[in-house]
Amino acid sequence: MTSRYRWSLLAGVVALWGGLACGSDSSGGPPASGRKTVLVDNNDFQPLSVNINAGDTILWSWSAGSITHNILSTGAPAFASRGTNAVPGVLDTDYFSAPESYQVIFGAAGTYEYYCSQHGTTGGPTGNTGMQGTVVVSP
Repeated sequence: MTSRYRWSLLAGVVALWGGLACGSDSSGGPPASGRKTVLVDNNDFQPLSVNINAGDTILWSWSAGSITHNILSTGAPAFASRGTNAVPGVLDTDYFSAPESYQVIFGAAGTYEYYCSQHGTTGGPTGNTGMQGTVVVSP
């Protein structure tokens, strides 16, 4: 065996051993980053309410074959909306359909409400109605 071959063999064994030692399984390593998906479907968000921790992400994903929708944040606290708010008497054309997706990282605790301006309403004495949802963020 040549010296070069021995060094190559030794380097390969060390790399293999290092990879095995650093690997993790589902019982060991850190948890995957917190991300939950909300399906934007025909006239509803699934699930209606999602609980996450501060720093986690919500991914809204439009389902195939669904009609168009937008996601408008209401109230305080608020988050960056995906679409524009309907103006009374003016047709709102900023809607999206599959394969659209949109994500928001929620950095602060609070209850965030949202709705689709085409299939839901905002405000009122009982809050949003129709196609609406809530993200509850714990500290």
